[in-house]
Amino acid sequence: MPAGILCSTNFCLSQLGATHPPNTKRFHAMLAKFSIRSKIIAVVALLLVMMSGMGLLAIRNMRAINANTVDIVTNWMPSVRVLGDLRAGVITYRNVIREHMLAETLEGKQAAEKTLAGVVESNSKIRASYEPMITSPEERALYNQWLQKWEAYKKGTEEVMALSRKEAGKIPHEAHELNTKTVNKIGLEADEILKKDIDLNNAGADKAAQDAADSYGSALVMLMIIIGGAIVAGAAVSFYLVRAVSTGIASIVGQGRPQRGGATSGREDRDRRHGRHASGVQGSLDRQEGRR
Repeated sequence: MPAGILCSTNFCLSQLGATHPPNTKRFHAMLAKFSIRSKIIAVVALLLVMMSGMGLLAIRNMRAINANTVDIVTNWMPSVRVLGDLRAGVITYRNVIREHMLAETLEGKQAAEKTLAGVVESNSKIRASYEPMITSPEERALYNQWLQKWEAYKKGTEEVMALSRKEAGKIPHEAHELNTKTVNKIGLEADEILKKDIDLNNAGADKAAQDAADSYGSALVMLMIIIGGAIVAGAAVSFYLVRAVSTGIASIVGQGRPQRGGATSGREDRDRRHGRHASGVQGSLDRQEGRR
C-alpha cells in the first residue's frame, strides 16, 4: 500500500476514533479482543438464530390458523347447516298443519297427516345428526329449551288436527282458534330459541374466522419486524467486520514496511563498508608496487 494512502487511512481512522464517544471507544476496544474468526462465527450464529426464530414463529402461527380453520370446517359450519335444515323442517311442519285445517274432506286431512309423518321422521333424523355436534354448555341449554317448546308445540298440533278432523266438510273454527290463540304462540317461542342457537353458531364461526385472520396478521407483522431487524443488524455487523478487517490489514502492512526498509538500508551500509575496505586494500597494493 502506498505511504500516502496508508497515512490517509490512519488519519481517517484517528479522526473517526476522535469523534466517537467514550462508550463507543470502550465497545470497540472490547470487540477488538476477539479474533476475526470469532466475529464471523458470531455473525453466522446470529443469522441462524434469527432464521430459526422466523421458522418457529411461522410454524406456531400456521398451527393457530389451521386450528381455527379446522374448527370452522368441522364444528361451526356443519352445525349451522344442520340447524338450517331443522328450521326448514319446522316451517314445513307448520305448513302441513295449515293444509290439514284447510282440507275440506276427511281424505284430504288424512293425506296431510301422512305427509306430516314424513316431515316428523325427517326432523328426527336432523336432530339426531345435530346433537353430537353440540360442544358448549350454552348451546346445549338452548337446544334443550327448544326441544321442550317443540314437544309442547307438537302436542298442541295433535289437538288441533283432532278438532280439524271432527269438523271435516265445514270450516274448522275450533281448530283455527286453538291454533291461533295457543299453539302458534308456543311455536313462535320455539322458533325464537332456535334462532338464538343458529346465531350462536354463526357467531362462533365468525369468531374462528376472525381469530384466523388475526393470527395471520400478527404473524405477518412479526415476520416483517424480524426481517427488518435482521437486515439492519446484518448491515451493521457487515460494516463493522469490513472495517475491522481493513484496519487489521492496514496495521500489518504499516508494521511490515519499515522492517523491509531497515533491512535494505542495512545491506546498503554493508556494501559501502565493503567497498571502502576493498578500496583501501587496493591502495596499499598500489603503493607497494611503486616502492619496488
